[in-house]
Amino acid sequence: MRLDAQGLVEGVLSGRHRSPHQGVSIEFADHMEYTPGDDLRTIDWRVYGRTDKLYIKRFLHETDLTARILIDSSGSMAYGDERSMKYRAAGVFALALSYLLLRQGDRVEIMAASNTLKARVPARPGLGHFRAIADLLENTTPEGETDLGMVLDGEVERTGRRRLVVVLSDGFEDPDLLFTPLRALKARGCSVLFLHVVHQDEMDFPFDGVRDFRSLEDDGRLVTEPHLIRNIYLDRMGKHVDAIVGHAKRSGIMYQRMNTVEGLEKAFFELLRRGLT
Repeated sequence: MRLDAQGLVEGVLSGRHRSPHQGVSIEFADHMEYTPGDDLRTIDWRVYGRTDKLYIKRFLHETDLTARILIDSSGSMAYGDERSMKYRAAGVFALALSYLLLRQGDRVEIMAASNTLKARVPARPGLGHFRAIADLLENTTPEGETDLGMVLDGEVERTGRRRLVVVLSDGFEDPDLLFTPLRALKARGCSVLFLHVVHQDEMDFPFDGVRDFRSLEDDGRLVTEPHLIRNIYLDRMGKHVDAIVGHAKRSGIMYQRMNTVEGLEKAFFELLRRGLT
């Protein structure tokens, strides 16, 4: 399986993604009238034979892709049992995506963050880089409050142009602040994917009896009977999800939801089917 980043990307190594730079490769782009100084090897002699004019052939230069993957490691990502915990699911997904990109010769950078940047592995190519990415994900504990917007804001200038940026998060923060730097990255020519990681409990609120709800990010606590607040919760949760989807759509950012209870295969193959734009 190979995952293409659609659009133009810049890189350093010879790879398989289309670049804005003109060069020599196997994929023909167009003709351009010859001017003194052009490489004589690129002259299309067949066109010359038909038109008696000199034209050169231009080809699309093939280059590698640099992907930056940011995984939310705030406290709310610790929700779920061993199989469905949001951070674990997001980590496995990020690792699978990294492996796929590294196998096809691309560069991958991984970052873990909550309201601060906790850890980073710089972008490198090659499957030898896979172990460093796995170690970061395995050794990071999901804790702390969520503020990926602030972390991303500090990364916009460092990201450069025409990169692939993937954010895996449950989105429990102000969507306006979260998507402001994502729009800035999109404006710089980056392909941006927001992978919305959710647990089925968050979508259905299936609790009953008297429950003691405790925040995973601060000291918040609420003891109540779930049926008393279910409608209010579902209404607010629905509006929050709609706000995230709306921001992504208006900003031209690819949005995909991953329900950790449903397993990762569905979300992963859906991403492969759609491609990254």
